[in-house]
Amino acid sequence: MKTIVDIKAGLGNQLFCYAFGYAVSRKTGSDLYIDTSVLDRKHIKDRYLELLKFSVPYKKRISFFYTYNPILKKFKFNRFMKRISIGLDTSVYKEQAKDVFDENVFKIVGNTYFDGYWQSYKYFDSYRDELLDIITLDNKTEIEDYENTIIHSNSVSIHIRRGDYVSVGWGIPMDYYLKAIEELKNILSDQPLFAYVFSDDIDYAKEYFKENPVDNVSFVYMDYLSDKKTIFDMYLMSCCKYNIIANSTYSWWAAYLNRNKDKIVICPEHDKWNINFYLPEWTMITV
Repeated sequence: MKTIVDIKAGLGNQLFCYAFGYAVSRKTGSDLYIDTSVLDRKHIKDRYLELLKFSVPYKKRISFFYTYNPILKKFKFNRFMKRISIGLDTSVYKEQAKDVFDENVFKIVGNTYFDGYWQSYKYFDSYRDELLDIITLDNKTEIEDYENTIIHSNSVSIHIRRGDYVSVGWGIPMDYYLKAIEELKNILSDQPLFAYVFSDDIDYAKEYFKENPVDNVSFVYMDYLSDKKTIFDMYLMSCCKYNIIANSTYSWWAAYLNRNKDKIVICPEHDKWNINFYLPEWTMITV
């Protein structure tokens, strides 16, 4: 039996899709296939196949040819190619509602293609220890100095998502981060903190915290160049003792992959980003 998952969007969503597929394949005893066709086309700006930079196991990778030729599309060429690639005997199961856990996915019998984002930890949390061992880096030489500094300090990661979030109006107010820092300081009885700031607009972050300094907090800006910066940043965030995340699946996963048993995760409560999205032990701040 085959469990096929569509791997798409940014790294955070790629991990949700993969972890979902991994859990379904484990619980049903099926083979895990991943469909990377959407990302392999390289047609979506700033969206790349980052998942396979981790050594994630799977039975087979599917990547079918997709055409943008209007005539061929009219004759449903792409639908035909997808059907041939996933198998004629494969049924398609579409996500019923975003961010809502659907226990029926574990009752599916036969070859199945799962189409969705599957953004609920409830799908795969019982396999968290396995996923922690799977979603790791083979070579961290480039960032060993950062890693050692973070591990040996009272570190908190701060993820500020701007970029496309600003243009589509998904950004959250920056005072959320000040509230989150104060919340963490209260929990830790105002211990000195080293705040490691990760952002797709690091200059903006530098300017903001320069204008809004916080007592007993030293800010360190993760401004370095690497062709693996996306996965390196996620890994370094997961190395911090504590995490302040954005309304982003990217930093959600950094916090989820954090192995610190005493970690504190602070997250923004906003719209769909609510108790259904977060783990029960995470601390929410309304924005």
